[in-house]
Amino acid sequence: MKPPFSLSAHLFASEAATRAHLESVAQAGFKQVELWAMIPHMDYGDGRRVREVGSWLDELGLRPVSFHAPFYAHLEEARAGRWLSLAHPDEIVRAETLRRVETALRAMTEIGAKVAVIHPAAPGRAEI
Repeated sequence: MKPPFSLSAHLFASEAATRAHLESVAQAGFKQVELWAMIPHMDYGDGRRVREVGSWLDELGLRPVSFHAPFYAHLEEARAGRWLSLAHPDEIVRAETLRRVETALRAMTEIGAKVAVIHPAAPGRAEI
């Protein structure tokens, strides 16, 4: 029996998720997808948007097997070297990171993701 392979939505990380992105995943023969819960790709704090992505997954027969929890606030922040970090020495920064990760966990669980990939520390300087 072949192991089930997934495709990471990280391929589309620089753009807001669209149905066309997920269609291309399904058309390539994948049955599972790893979601990318980071902005601009997925605004995990927008419940309407999360439900919309969930409905696309259902329509296309894709199972959201896992997701990457946020380790940057926005892709532009990551490009500037500013990262979210659960291991940051500043309690306020850690608390904000934890808030974002918890929000993403709730959102991704709502649409069926069972596995969370969490990076407890960030590369370089770990700042928001």
